[in-house]
Amino acid sequence: MCSRGTADYTDRVPRIMDTLAGLPASSVTLDGEGVACDPNGVTNFELLRAALGRPAKREVFLYAFDLLEFNGRDMRREPWSERRWMLARLLRGVRSR
Repeated sequence: MCSRGTADYTDRVPRIMDTLAGLPASSVTLDGEGVACDPNGVTNFELLRAALGRPAKREVFLYAFDLLEFNGRDMRREPWSERRWMLARLLRGVRSR
């Protein structure tokens, strides 16, 4: 799990990593945004920063919005609507542990 600046946060986002491990795919590259929410369910960047500053916090989760690679296939040339449909199908029913 890497940031735009390629910082590795794998050990700090176990909810995301557990969910990705449960996907029915041999490999997958998603575009999305890691978020943390306040008690009202509103995303909050300061909470995200604080959570990423501590190891193994389950409160960070992923809003995935694009499927870039699936099972070794580069999906970027596919229409966006097809990638979104495949992403929704891939994520349907997957729960974090």
